[in-house]
Amino acid sequence: MRQRLLPRSGYEPKYRGEAWSRDYMIQATHNCYSYFLDDLRKYSRAGKPQPGLYSMGPGYENAITCESIKKRVIADNPRYVITWSLERLYDVCPKGYYKGFMAINSWGQDYHFYRQDSDGTWSHKPGGTAVSRTDASRRRIYNPLTADRMYGKRGGIDYDKPCTFFCVRKTRNTKSSGNFMNPKSVNKNPRINLNKNIAK
Repeated sequence: MRQRLLPRSGYEPKYRGEAWSRDYMIQATHNCYSYFLDDLRKYSRAGKPQPGLYSMGPGYENAITCESIKKRVIADNPRYVITWSLERLYDVCPKGYYKGFMAINSWGQDYHFYRQDSDGTWSHKPGGTAVSRTDASRRRIYNPLTADRMYGKRGGIDYDKPCTFFCVRKTRNTKSSGNFMNPKSVNKNPRINLNKNIAK
């Protein structure tokens, strides 16, 4: 039985999983956070992006709690990301925005982000691996809140605690950083223009 899709704004990114794996180092240095923000860089990064590293630098708070990570996501992109409560899952994001979702492991091990694509389903990028459109049970994701996020049975981490939805502005200005030495050097690494296949 086909599940119900969450409503769309019409600004969701098109699914292009292959673009995030076109080069081994690009795949290895982009993670769920950069994917959620649609922040694909032309070159490999100096480490995987972490919420708060772009805005706060090496001394950023790295606690794995819903509130801490929400605060850091907004700090990185205050003009482009809006928190959207779990209760608003059937509300449409404002014009120009698409939905994202975050869950954590309740033992404080890790976080994970998902994003809604233009066909209404959801996708995610587990760490330095390829982008996936399926959950821990290998089923397409129609709603990340009800999807199987218990990856422990496959050697991963169980993201058992849902935190929040987000509305992310569809823009090429969102920022994430994995460089502990100089976080804002991300500006020197141009984004990929997926529509024209050239750098910004």
